Amino acid sequence: MDVEWKQNLLSERTETFRPSLIREILKASLGKKDLLSFAGGLPDPSLLPLDVFRSAIDKVILDKSGIALQYGESQGYLPLREWISEFYYGGFGEEVSPSEIIITHGSQQGLDLIGKLFLDNRSRVLTESPTYLGALQAFQVYSPSFSTLTLEKDGVNLSELDEILKKEDITLFYTNPVFQNPSTYTWSESKKRQAAEILDSNECFLVEDEAYRLLDFEGKKHSSISSYRKRKDLCIQLGSFSKIVSPGFRLGWMRVPSGIFGKMILAKQANDLNSNQWSQLVVSEFLKECDWESYLSRIRSSYRERRDLFAETLKSEIPDFEFHIPDGGMFLWVRIPLTDSFLLFEETFKKGLAFVPGREFFPDSSDSSFLRMNFTVLSPSDMQKGVEILADVWKNYPREGT
Repeated sequence: MDVEWKQNLLSERTETFRPSLIREILKASLGKKDLLSFAGGLPDPSLLPLDVFRSAIDKVILDKSGIALQYGESQGYLPLREWISEFYYGGFGEEVSPSEIIITHGSQQGLDLIGKLFLDNRSRVLTESPTYLGALQAFQVYSPSFSTLTLEKDGVNLSELDEILKKEDITLFYTNPVFQNPSTYTWSESKKRQAAEILDSNECFLVEDEAYRLLDFEGKKHSSISSYRKRKDLCIQLGSFSKIVSPGFRLGWMRVPSGIFGKMILAKQANDLNSNQWSQLVVSEFLKECDWESYLSRIRSSYRERRDLFAETLKSEIPDFEFHIPDGGMFLWVRIPLTDSFLLFEETFKKGLAFVPGREFFPDSSDSSFLRMNFTVLSPSDMQKGVEILADVWKNYPREGT
């Protein structure tokens, strides 16, 4: 009775909370050291230049502890915003002022702040299908409806985009156009240009998630959809240090148009006052001290080798599986014939292997024939062991219709 009474105190919003299977797998892996995980989008810790991190930390302690150990500006540490402006956006040929940037506790906080500003039970969010489950988790708290677009290898179906925007009252369009999570597809430049025109003509707000934009293994520069739009006042871009520096610092950013900038700052102040000041200064010093281009090149080269090894091993051990080989990112998006990948997940997890079942990435959990697998964190030997476990389970797994 006591528990039931306390539950009655909770808001109706809590009924919309969506658990993250990835977070549960991560929790399990911390307590189960022999678990091999293809689940999370984790960088390889062996590639992190610890000597540069140590030097950056020492410099912050010696020279900037008075700033690092205090509250900071809600918008974020200015030198870090200047780096994002010059080296990130400038590297892609985009002119973005530091005054347009807000530092967040990972891009996930950015998604939540967007939900606070834009969404309620009258709202409708347009996404690719499949889409990033963290966005679904963040947005569903605010009870919007969802519409989806067919995702093709070179981007969404543009006829569907135009038709939906004309017929439905869409609040915002959320997309992850470069090495999309989970599909790993990348929009063509042609589709980005055409989509920008369609979005402009329909005055649709765009939320563009760029978590993997720097992880092209050949170093190709990918334009943003936002860069093609005339209506930049209807664009938010999200970025993250989690994939290119370290997720442990929990730092990301948002490029926010001036018309809603003040409201976004107020939403962030209500949430956390300011992002972790210590993390911001350490990452800022790290970025100053490291040879950025060389560092990125080393990451890209290592991940390219692992992608190749993983793809070759999967093809050899489980020829039934179908997948696209991406030019970057951290995942393979694998189609499994004639079965439910969640049931397969349950069997492999018993044997010490984890991946993410595909239905987690669909707003209506409609498609069970995919699984997402990470190739950046396990060693080659553990990668081989993991595929062997999966192959053994698959070999003995009952197929539908048999």
